[in-house]
Amino acid sequence: MKNCNTLIIIMFTLLFGCKEASKQSNTTSVLEKNRDEKENKYGKDAFRRFTYFLNSNNPRTEQFLKSIDWGTIDRKAINFGIYRANCYKKGNGYFFIFDAEPTLNSEELLNGFQQIDTVKYLMESMETLGVKFPAGNNALERIYKLDQKVIYTPFIGQLKTDIGSHKRFVWTLLLKEDPKLISEYRKAHSMGQAWPQITENMKAMGVKDMEIYLSGTQAILIMDTEPNFDMEVAGPKWQKLPKEREWQEYVAKFQRIQPGSSIQEKWQDMQVL
Repeated sequence: MKNCNTLIIIMFTLLFGCKEASKQSNTTSVLEKNRDEKENKYGKDAFRRFTYFLNSNNPRTEQFLKSIDWGTIDRKAINFGIYRANCYKKGNGYFFIFDAEPTLNSEELLNGFQQIDTVKYLMESMETLGVKFPAGNNALERIYKLDQKVIYTPFIGQLKTDIGSHKRFVWTLLLKEDPKLISEYRKAHSMGQAWPQITENMKAMGVKDMEIYLSGTQAILIMDTEPNFDMEVAGPKWQKLPKEREWQEYVAKFQRIQPGSSIQEKWQDMQVL
């Protein structure tokens, strides 16, 4: 009888052990299948970028955002398909950059982001100050991309490919409060409209990627360069390249700047929090 009971236990262990192993194997197969399908559709190094802009003159907004460990958020955010989350500041403006799974849209991204316990506490705290984080349908419009080939809506997100090691600059400036000029500024930076020589100048100086996003009259530029790029050295050389002076004079009519301002004087650094 004892031997019979032992045999039954062994049989059950084998049966359910096999089922559990099969279940785990099936789950792994599904995950691998989803990963393979995503890579086949978008490419191995593809991701979506979403950006948001928040204006707040409440000094505690910066205190809350600075108190966040963005590295910890990144480690938790990966569970929701978010690879990286960063916040940059200039004056009362806060610029958020999210890089995520290529299958996510803006709403899905923020829904996942807000499930992180630290983020949930942050947003609840900010709301007590009357400061509300941008909604999922308020991702920013991208008006320029270096070598852009396809146009994506802010809600779908900008499909991008990892460019490897780089140094990042995030700059901002204000455009003139004139709807016609802003419309013309958009058109001047739309796909295929930037002057070819200006594009060549950027690449010659070591720019690997550049984007411009728009929030009302606030233009925000993300520039990724070669890791050894030095703006103090490159800036003066850049401004002397062919057609560069003419381009800067042309776009100056859209910008709230002092006449004759250099690139560094026009575009103000946003500091990462």
